Amino acid sequence: MKRLLAYGAALALALTVGPLVPAPPASASGKVLVKQVATLTGADRIISTQPPTNRRIQRADVEVDVTGQPGSYRYFIGADVLLAEPPNTDELRLILGFGHRSGGTCTIDTWVGNAKTSAANDEYYINGGYNPDYFATPARPWDCVSIALTSDTAPVVIHDQVATDLKNTFHRPKLAVGKVAFLGKNAKRLRLVRGVPTQIEVTVRNRGKVSAGRVRITGRGKGVKVGKVRSATALGPGRATTLSVPVRIRARKARKVRLVVRGGGVVARRVIVVRPVKAPPRPRAGRYRSPDGRVTFAVRKGRIVNWRGTMTTRCGIAPAPFTYTQNTYDFPRRRIPRNGIVQARARGAKYSTSLRLRIAGGKVTRGLFTYAGPGACAASVAFTARRVGR
Repeated sequence: MKRLLAYGAALALALTVGPLVPAPPASASGKVLVKQVATLTGADRIISTQPPTNRRIQRADVEVDVTGQPGSYRYFIGADVLLAEPPNTDELRLILGFGHRSGGTCTIDTWVGNAKTSAANDEYYINGGYNPDYFATPARPWDCVSIALTSDTAPVVIHDQVATDLKNTFHRPKLAVGKVAFLGKNAKRLRLVRGVPTQIEVTVRNRGKVSAGRVRITGRGKGVKVGKVRSATALGPGRATTLSVPVRIRARKARKVRLVVRGGGVVARRVIVVRPVKAPPRPRAGRYRSPDGRVTFAVRKGRIVNWRGTMTTRCGIAPAPFTYTQNTYDFPRRRIPRNGIVQARARGAKYSTSLRLRIAGGKVTRGLFTYAGPGACAASVAFTARRVGR
């Protein structure tokens, strides 16, 4: 570390000036830097003399892989340097530095790697990775690079030096609104009871190569109110997430609703149709049971009460073997809305459960219960049920 800093101090004045090509255009908003590359040749030489061939850089290919998002970039660096011919001494060193352009000047502010030459070799590799102990992360991405061939001992003599601009590669998220589901089934048209908020499931995909961050869904339609929902975690590249979005229809006729998803500086849209329907028959009070008897509950005073369900629970994380047990779970009482649809969640200190169903008269359809608890345990049961008594 001390040796590298010493070289940096000795070379600072020489590397603050260099004839560079015109600056590349600024990146578009919303894009994320993923790679920087440069090819340096004799045409990029910035010293005033022509070095002897065994003191000359013939070509250098530099590649910087960039990870993270703006404001938290990390850099992983590799440089392949070719000398004109093997030096006749091993008392030489190649030094790689990055900096920022100001007009036609490249000011090197960070030294990230060096390699000692060999009298038997003319090709060298300089590699480095993100490590704040060795170089500071720049407040903004580097835009120029320089490689110097110097003496290995003090006083440092610069034999050859090349510098040029870095060429940037940017990617951006690519969002798409996928299927829209209602009570677990895909729905091209949503048939909703007027005046009752109902949850729909909207799948969002990121087909891009960088994270979209936490995506947000909004919606708009005449006579329809759509809640604003944001994902709990970032939507990474190649990933999908399903968000539960509340929708309330007030219109008396079918209306178009535009769903808008935003994240990572990009936007995706989809239009769906929402149609008002009559409320189903009121739930009949009494005891209910699934055909296999694994789910039982009762309807009392317009509420689901005493819900019980027996199902298989799987625990564990691959590649360790999973364990399977039969367990019975319950769910707290919930009021049945006018549309006959129950969409509810319950949480404990270490677990969470959800219950979904549609009830009309004495018949229950599209029922689903889920459980998630400690030890990576999960269970679920899909069910239907009928009234079996008072």
